[in-house]
Amino acid sequence: VSSVGMVVTLFIAPTYATAFTPDPAATDVAVALTYKVLPIIPLIGFTFGLQSIFRACGKQLLAAKFNFVCMFVVGVPCGLFFA
Repeated sequence: VSSVGMVVTLFIAPTYATAFTPDPAATDVAVALTYKVLPIIPLIGFTFGLQSIFRACGKQLLAAKFNFVCMFVVGVPCGLFFA
């Protein structure tokens, strides 16, 4: 499902950006940013699926630990590195 969302986002990005501003420079920047974050969409879908499985199995604490590791141990250092 997230792959379909990624493909749909790929095709509607220019139209969606134009809906907010008629400025071509701003639209180009918005579309370029959208194209850069497209690979993240399947990863988000994977994370939502994993969280749903943990919740259905009654393993909310394990899911919370997974969220902590992904956010603070991996995400924050990567964000600081790429900033």
